[in-house]
This record gives sequence, structure tokens and C-alpha cells, in this order.
Amino acid sequence: MNYYPYQNQFNQNQYQQNQYQPPQDERIWVQGEDAAKAYLVAANGFVRLWDSVNQNIFYEKRADATGRPYMQVFRYEPINSAPNEFKSLEERITALEEVIKNEQKSNSDD
Repeated sequence: MNYYPYQNQFNQNQYQQNQYQPPQDERIWVQGEDAAKAYLVAANGFVRLWDSVNQNIFYEKRADATGRPYMQVFRYEPINSAPNEFKSLEERITALEEVIKNEQKSNSDD
């Protein structure tokens, strides 16, 4: 006879609580700038809102001591800007080569 009828149920609940749970996304997602503007912020508060419509935009919304809101819009982009820098450098070198060729041509024509 089992004198502890809830013992088995307790062990099952404890096992379920100890199972791995993936980390939850704690970001606050809004659907566009209008939704970010409508998001309420407490006086002297701050919140960062992530745009689910335009994935590379986020908003930082603050409220002063009187509760008056202020919002800034930010765009974030990948850091790998090296290919663009190389392309710009390549274009500048090509332009310089053209200048040198033109000078050499005009000197040879004289």
C-alpha cells in the first residue's frame, strides 16, 4: 500500500521543471514605427523596441520625468563593410591610372 499517493506526481513535476528550456527572446517586437510610437513608456523610463516589419530598424523610446515621450530610430547593418571599402579604393586607383595615362599621352603628343 502506498502511503504517499502524491510522491510519484511530485517527482514527475520536478523532472519536467529540470528539463532544458531554450532561452526566450526578451526583446520587445513592434510592427512598424506607428506601433513603436504607440508603445507606452513610464515616466523616466527607457525601452528598446525591435521592428518586426523592417528587420534592420530598432527604436529607443524614453520618457522624461513628466512622462513626455521621446523616440529615436536606428538602422543597423552588418559590420563587414570591407568589400565596399575595397571597391571604393579600387575605383580611386583606376581613376588615378586614367589620369596618369592621359598625362603620358599628352606628353608624348608634344
